[in-house]
Amino acid sequence: MVSLPETVCDFPVWGLLPRKETEALNFIQKYPIYNGKDVIIAIFDSGVDPSAPGLQYTPDKEVKVIDRIDASGAGDIDTSTVVEAEVGKTIEGLTGRTLKIPENWKNPSKEYHIGVIQLYRLYPQRLKERIIKERKEKSWDPIHRAYLSKAQKNIQSLKRVRVENQVPLNSRKHMAYNNNRPTSPKLSDDEELQKENAEAELALLKQLEKKYNDVGPSYDCVVFHDGSQWRVCIDTTEEGRLNNGLLLGEYRKTFDYKLLNPVDQYTISVNVHDGGNILEIVGMCCDNRLGSMETGTALSRAMNRVMSNPDYKVDIINMSYGEHAHWSNSGRLGELTHEVVNKYGVIWVSSAGNHGPALSTVGVPPDFFSDSIIGVGAYVSPDMMAAEYSMADKLPGRPYTWSSRGPTADGGRGVSVCAPGGAITSVPKFTLKSNQLMNGTSMASPHTAGCVALILSAMKQMKKPYSPYLIRRAFEHTAMPLETDIFAQGHGLVKVEKAMDYLLSFPHEPESKFRFKLECGKEHGKGIHIRNWVADKPIDVSVSVEPVIFDETRADPESKIKFSLELVLVCDALWVRHPQCLQTSYTSRSFKVSLDPKGLERGRVYFSTIRAYIATKPEKGAMFEVPITMVVPHIDLAWNYQFVCKPTVYKSGHIERHFVYVPLEATYASVTVKASGAEKVQRFTLHTVQLKPMCSVTTLEYYKVLNLGPNESASPVIGVEGGLTLEICLARWWSCVVEGQVEIVVDFHGLFTPQEMVSFANSDGVHRIDVKASLRTEELMPQAVVKYHSQVTPKCCLLSHVLYESSYESQLWMLFDSGKQLLCSGDAFSSKYNCKLDKGSYIIKRHVRHEKSEYLEKLNELPLTILTKLSQEVKLDIYSCYSSAVTNGRKVQSLVLSEGSVQPLYLTPPNLSEKSLRSLSLSAGDVLVGTISFGKDENVRKAVSKHKFGIVQKSPDSIPLRIYLTDIPSKKKSTSTDSKEEKKESKVYSDYEEALKDFRANWIAKLDVDSSEKLFKELPNHEHLQSLLSYIQALDNVCTDSQESRKELIRITDIVKSNVQIETLLAYQGTKTDVRQDAAKIKAQMERQKNVFIEAIARRGNAIYASMKDNDSEAVKKENLANLDSIATDLLKLTESSDTKVINFFINYYKARDCRALACRLLTKLNDEKPSKENDNRLLDLYNQLDWCHVNKFFKSVQNAKFPHSYARF
Repeated sequence: MVSLPETVCDFPVWGLLPRKETEALNFIQKYPIYNGKDVIIAIFDSGVDPSAPGLQYTPDKEVKVIDRIDASGAGDIDTSTVVEAEVGKTIEGLTGRTLKIPENWKNPSKEYHIGVIQLYRLYPQRLKERIIKERKEKSWDPIHRAYLSKAQKNIQSLKRVRVENQVPLNSRKHMAYNNNRPTSPKLSDDEELQKENAEAELALLKQLEKKYNDVGPSYDCVVFHDGSQWRVCIDTTEEGRLNNGLLLGEYRKTFDYKLLNPVDQYTISVNVHDGGNILEIVGMCCDNRLGSMETGTALSRAMNRVMSNPDYKVDIINMSYGEHAHWSNSGRLGELTHEVVNKYGVIWVSSAGNHGPALSTVGVPPDFFSDSIIGVGAYVSPDMMAAEYSMADKLPGRPYTWSSRGPTADGGRGVSVCAPGGAITSVPKFTLKSNQLMNGTSMASPHTAGCVALILSAMKQMKKPYSPYLIRRAFEHTAMPLETDIFAQGHGLVKVEKAMDYLLSFPHEPESKFRFKLECGKEHGKGIHIRNWVADKPIDVSVSVEPVIFDETRADPESKIKFSLELVLVCDALWVRHPQCLQTSYTSRSFKVSLDPKGLERGRVYFSTIRAYIATKPEKGAMFEVPITMVVPHIDLAWNYQFVCKPTVYKSGHIERHFVYVPLEATYASVTVKASGAEKVQRFTLHTVQLKPMCSVTTLEYYKVLNLGPNESASPVIGVEGGLTLEICLARWWSCVVEGQVEIVVDFHGLFTPQEMVSFANSDGVHRIDVKASLRTEELMPQAVVKYHSQVTPKCCLLSHVLYESSYESQLWMLFDSGKQLLCSGDAFSSKYNCKLDKGSYIIKRHVRHEKSEYLEKLNELPLTILTKLSQEVKLDIYSCYSSAVTNGRKVQSLVLSEGSVQPLYLTPPNLSEKSLRSLSLSAGDVLVGTISFGKDENVRKAVSKHKFGIVQKSPDSIPLRIYLTDIPSKKKSTSTDSKEEKKESKVYSDYEEALKDFRANWIAKLDVDSSEKLFKELPNHEHLQSLLSYIQALDNVCTDSQESRKELIRITDIVKSNVQIETLLAYQGTKTDVRQDAAKIKAQMERQKNVFIEAIARRGNAIYASMKDNDSEAVKKENLANLDSIATDLLKLTESSDTKVINFFINYYKARDCRALACRLLTKLNDEKPSKENDNRLLDLYNQLDWCHVNKFFKSVQNAKFPHSYARF
């Protein structure tokens, strides 16, 4: 028996999945039958795995997850191809595999819809990375290392043989593919060939290792109707054995789900649409094309499904996605959300976001213009601290530091309530974990949704009517206020029992089905938010209140007529003046609110509400409230540019906010944070925010976690905009128990230019910018850098940077290569997505949604901007005076500007012959994009602020730069006018004759063989080289299957050889400078003869190779090889083996010489430059011949992903 310590405490398991904090546990114990029964929750989120523990069945043994939908479209498969077959027979899948129909299948129609899924398109990024790593380590690395070792040993063996035979290792160079053309190739030297083949084999193996790119296998999908429902089979065997594949029914009807395979542990289910033409494979319900980003497409499809679902009625929506919007008073997604709640009665619960601790960081959906969504902040309790975070010190409960705060920019609360924002809970199986600690408002929101479900379960079983407005009021009025940050908690911590008591005490009365639409001030905000108050006089704000009945268009007119309330208005703040009473009927009423913050301490924020109670029933709580947030910033700065905060003691979770009105011409500031009074490292979050009208909170924001030791300080640099209040929020991390003192000093700087963006054309020559030191003496060292024009970022400027606020439902673009392989995708936030592309042709498809076609028609000619990143930055020259700029004189280095002085700067456009620009093949209409910075301090220049959710929009002390290219310099041509006229006169008739010959010659290659032969024989001159080549090209298309065509092709190439003097071509190639008067004409003739000659004899070589057979006699084989050697020798005198005109010949030649590695290297190069499935199959054949089975197997498994049957669906 193991001896136990004297004190062993019980593990607080209730803190792992917290329910005590919100009284949910007590509620279930008190009302066991009200356990969520009869309530349907739509989860707008990813990661719902029906096979995860706790998600299979309800307490009543009913299936818990009743439907699974991937509204993003990422799992949609085109299965519109229909084939017919009897049971037990075979069909050909779109991958090219033969699929055996199992005999136990039932399919009365005998029709099968087939498609193909690229496996990695289904995987979340984390799973994809794990599978790629495991596949490489298991099926590639061990075998490939063995082949590398074998290849190296083979080379060493050949070297030893050469030494023993006393043959110099580098006595001569063979003609194989290399950069230096050999002067005297000796193809008969088999040892040299074997050596180079061995070296090529090793180089190829190393190249394959370096360029290893696992794009994943592809599975055939078969959809059929068994007479009662749709069935789906996925061939996970990759061998066509459908009886061993995954067989699933539609989830809504069968609740079927399966693991794709035992290795990935990835759970999928299926849905079938459009009569079998679209297969929807549902995995984690996230758009893997965009990471975890939500899309307007997914949200609008999901909302439409909620509103028009024939199978069930959704009661609650939980949404843990969200973004920041530039404005919240309009947007297509907002309109749909408004309809879901206010027409269909769905209660919408949403996470507030994890963007705190600064104010106004709550995102959309809680910040929608329709204030009908329950926004939830994240709270951590003492039990959670002990059980989930293993904290030794038990601290008071509080909101998490990172939980987003209200108010919204237009004055709404943003955060309605708060709930536990952490849990150790089950996670999807593919993570290979049974559970995991997860925290965020994404956990607080489903907790609140669950609490709402308990209430609705009771209301339904008691047959009590309710509305989304009544339920929201019940939760807000009964929430427990916390003695902490009001902006993080909303009305307080959710309390389910009290909400239930409220609903039982106040049954569904007429006013319960009404909401109150607030419009405050000229901006029609959801509340009053005064941010930049600097005057000393009161502010008057008009407030409009309009009652709106649920489902207004279909509501009973009598209910509207009878609506009438006598309301009493109450506010606790002395600095708010308002009327005491308001009588309302079914119409809009307005009243004035006066705010007089005189006497309030500056640098602080003040919050209050005007609450409207029914005069006869005040105990029912406020029918509506007008949130009022008043920021009174500091306006008096030391020396007009410095703000100093007195030392403050910071305890665990303590937050200090300071508000400073930024001087009008300030451009950046340094924030110095100095810690003292503690012997340990202190952890802080510095978060600064300025709110710019009609811009999201991320536009002017800085976020950084600071870890400061004793007496250490940090001085980050932030970008600011003059005339806007700056919030400086410093928060001690919620779990940090170290106490210490902190001092904050903010120094503002101003190198100001009135231009928000510098843009000019390269043809302008010189562009002037005026820079002013407006606050203090500043050191100026200007720098202009071009960064973009090689990563590619497609951008639709009209629709960029808007999602929830967009007038359209969504936009999505996908970029494909020439083989239809999807390379990357993006949406409205273009800066998040880029793709590194090789030289080649690509296709971008763009998808924009809206229910009104006339809106879409306006976008038919919408341009798309392609932003590419330069390999290195290009600096522009900047001068301090105009004369230096035009004479390329002395560039500006460093200047000192005294306060109030102005310095003109002169920019000149970049030299387009710069190496990094020359390679871009620039043309008129292109734009070079970069930035201009002015400060000398390197820290300022480097201080590009990064929030944990991405780069903010403004960098310190820099403005955007755009240079429009209107003129591209061309190469100089030196030809006199006289010679031009002379050539023009002497070439008129000869040009006509030559053009006529070329025209007829070009048509020879385009016709079928018989027509080509007929046209060739009609030509008067059978020695015209272009005609001969065109006829050879026509014959080459059929010579593989026709011995007569091969013979004819060889006869024609003999004519070409007789008309081209190879010695003359070689002599010309050896000429360094041709000084003859008609040198250009001679050069053109020689190039033409050379090109015709090498292509003609290369095709002759291909014809000879095609005629070679395994059962040929030794004499025939020897003759054919001798002919191929001769052709190869002639070709290498004039070109390289990698030349596109001859590369196919050399591939065949090396195969004939049993030098497959050399052939494979050339074919790999060809396939890299011009990828095609045909070349890919030729490579697979060579890998087999080289006995590289693992390479063949790998590339065969990913081939269908590299060359899809069709473009991916949106």
